[in-house]
Amino acid sequence: MHTFITMLAPLLAQLLPLFGALMLGICSWAAKRAADWLKLSNDAAVREYLNHALENGVAWAEAEMTKRLVAVAAEGTAAPTPSRSDIQLVIQDAAGYVAATVPDALKHFGITPATLQQIVQTRLSVV
Repeated sequence: MHTFITMLAPLLAQLLPLFGALMLGICSWAAKRAADWLKLSNDAAVREYLNHALENGVAWAEAEMTKRLVAVAAEGTAAPTPSRSDIQLVIQDAAGYVAATVPDALKHFGITPATLQQIVQTRLSVV
């Protein structure tokens, strides 16, 4: 038995660096996969707080418009229905709110001010 191990020793000495290189390659591949997965996880987290900011911004801007319409209706000067300029003001207010509260999320996804206004417009309940 001792002679068998003695005969395998030179072969094992040559295979050990190869085995090490193979293990390094497997570990590198696993690390890259983990990094890719974490980036997707990070995207999901950023998307979630951007979505939350959009909901809050639209709700706040619509509430502000409702206050303005109620004040105008109380004066008796106009009907309490939103005009096109009221809706445009809601879009601008909500987009401004989102841009001020989560600028890093907008930068992360490359959302321009024009795109942000389109996203806000799709979420409005008054359109």
